[in-house]
Amino acid sequence: MKVSLFVLTLWCVTIHGLLYPEESETRQIRSLDGLWEFRLDEAGVGKTEQWFAKPHLPSPTILMPVPASYNDITQNITIHQHIGMVWYARDFFFHNTAPRWVLRFQAAHYEANVWVNGQSAVDHSGGHLPFEVDITRFISSSASYSKVRIVVAVNNTLTSTTLPPGYLHIYNPTYRVLETPFDFFNYAGIDRSVILYSTSNNYIQDITIDTDSIDFDSQHVATSAVLSYSVTIGGTTHQTNTLRLIIELFDAQDILVVNNTDSQSRLIVNKPNLWEPCGMNHTHPCTEESYLYTLKVTLYDDASPMNILDIYRIPHVGIRTIRLTDSKFLVNERPFYFHGANAHEDSDIRGKGFDRVILAKHFNLYGWLHGNAFRTSHYPYADEFYAMANRFGIAIIGETPAVGLKKDQFVSQATLDHHKQVVTEMISRDRNHPSVLMWSLANEPESGDPEAKGYFSALA
Repeated sequence: MKVSLFVLTLWCVTIHGLLYPEESETRQIRSLDGLWEFRLDEAGVGKTEQWFAKPHLPSPTILMPVPASYNDITQNITIHQHIGMVWYARDFFFHNTAPRWVLRFQAAHYEANVWVNGQSAVDHSGGHLPFEVDITRFISSSASYSKVRIVVAVNNTLTSTTLPPGYLHIYNPTYRVLETPFDFFNYAGIDRSVILYSTSNNYIQDITIDTDSIDFDSQHVATSAVLSYSVTIGGTTHQTNTLRLIIELFDAQDILVVNNTDSQSRLIVNKPNLWEPCGMNHTHPCTEESYLYTLKVTLYDDASPMNILDIYRIPHVGIRTIRLTDSKFLVNERPFYFHGANAHEDSDIRGKGFDRVILAKHFNLYGWLHGNAFRTSHYPYADEFYAMANRFGIAIIGETPAVGLKKDQFVSQATLDHHKQVVTEMISRDRNHPSVLMWSLANEPESGDPEAKGYFSALA
C-alpha cells in the first residue's frame, strides 16, 4: 500500500537556520530578479570551456526571466523538453556600503553551481529549498561601487539518488528520455527569487522560537504562555565578550510585551492572543487574519562606536501548541480536523516560478473552499506561501520532494544521506512558522517493501 509518511513538529533538531531575508535598520536587501542571459548546454561542454569565466555566455543566448521555470517561456520545443545543463548569467552594480554581502537563491531545480566574478562560490543539490553564500571575498572591498557577474549552471537531470528520483535513458546524443515515478512535469531552472543582502561582520545567524506551554482558565481562555527561544551569532571579527543581545516580543499593535537579554531562554506572555487555524471552533473565521506577534532581536557591540551591529525581526510569531492523543489532533488543547486539499505550485507559462499573483489566487481559492489546511505536495513551497498561511490561519503539512521511493532508494546510502539533508534544510527553514503542524517525509513510497522500515526509521 502506498501512503504518505508524516512527522509531527515535535522534533528537536540542532541545525543552523536559513533566516528569510528581512530588511531592517542594519540590513540592506536587493532583488536580482529580472531578465538574465540564458542558453542550453546540450553538449555539456560549458564547464570544460569555462563559460563561467567569460564576459558573456557563448551564443546563441536568449533572455530568461528569473524567477521562472524555463520550460514554457519560449515556443521552442527543445527548451521545453531539455534534459541536462542550462546556464544563466547577469551583471549588476551595487553600492558597497556594508562589510558582508550574502547571495541567496530561494530555489533552483535541480542541481546548481554558482560562480561570482569567475570564481566558484557555492554548489547545491536539490530543488525547492534555499541556499546562500557569503560573496564578500569575491568583490572589491576598496571600491565604493562594485560590479558583480553571477553565472549559474542548473542541471535538471534526475537519478536514482535524487529526490524525486528519475531514470535517464539516452538513445542517441540528441534523443533522451527521463523516466519519472511521479505524475507532474519536471519543471526546471531558477524558479524562485535571487536576493543580495548585507549584514555586519558579526550578525544574527539563526533564531528559533517555539511555544513550550499555554495555561488556560476554566473557560479555556489563555492566561499565560511560555515561549522558548535561541539566538545564534555568526562572525568572528570582534571579541565575543563585548557582544550582547536584546530580545523583544511585540504584539500586533507593535506594543512591547516582554523582553530578555540571554541568547537562550524563555519569554512569559500574560494573557496571550493565540494563533489557531481558521474556522477552528468558529472563533476565527477564514476571512480574518490570525494573531501574530513580532520577535525583534538586536545585536550590540559595546566596543564598537556604532554600537548596534544587527537587527532582525521574525514578523510571524504565533503562540500555539500541538498535541496528539490516541484519537485526536489538538491545537491549543482543542480538537482540530484538517479540512483542505493538496496543491501544486505550477501555473501557466511560469511553471514552478514563484509569482505573487498566483500566491494571492491560491489563498483566495482556499478561502472560497473554506479550507483550513493544505499539504505542500510534493515538495517544499516558496517561503511566501508559509508567510501567507501564518497570516490567514491555514495549517500546513510540509512535504519533502521524496516522491515514488522504492527498493532502489531504500537500499541506497546516497539517497538516505541526501534525504536527511533535505529534511534538515526543510526543518531549518520552516520551523518558526506557526502554520506548520507536521512534516511529510515522503509521498506514496512503496512502504510495504521490507527495506522501507529501516530506511524511514533512519530518517525519523
